[in-house]
Amino acid sequence: LMKRINNEFLKGTHEFDVIIWVVVSKPLNVPRIQKEIAARLGLSVVDAKHIFEGLMKKKFVLLLDDMWERLDLEMVGIPTPGNQNRSKILFSTRSEAVCGDMEADKMIKVECLKWDEAWNLFQNKVGEVALNSHLEIPGLAQEVAKECA
Repeated sequence: LMKRINNEFLKGTHEFDVIIWVVVSKPLNVPRIQKEIAARLGLSVVDAKHIFEGLMKKKFVLLLDDMWERLDLEMVGIPTPGNQNRSKILFSTRSEAVCGDMEADKMIKVECLKWDEAWNLFQNKVGEVALNSHLEIPGLAQEVAKECA
């Protein structure tokens, strides 16, 4: 979902100076997160101070994908979004507790698809030729679609 949001920002016009998408996942790895943010900002030095200075000069959207625990934004070097910089931080998580720990202003719960919706979506995206190209593929494809249901 966050990758899709990132791609939509990248292909359209918007009011932000930079869009940064980082897959956080687990285990939480602050140096890796800092490295990805610094690379997107074109920074040669990767530390909280330089990231903070780089982001303070920009109106940014930070997309933090697949969070499993609280991320200390200050430790990473991420300025608090507010009226001054008009920046935004969005994150995805499966845990409402993480939303609370991150002090989310707004939570949007994304529900799983029903089985038939998941299977139809999968079939439409993959196509009949690919699904029928090997005897084992339909069974494997159904297992994958079940992950979306």
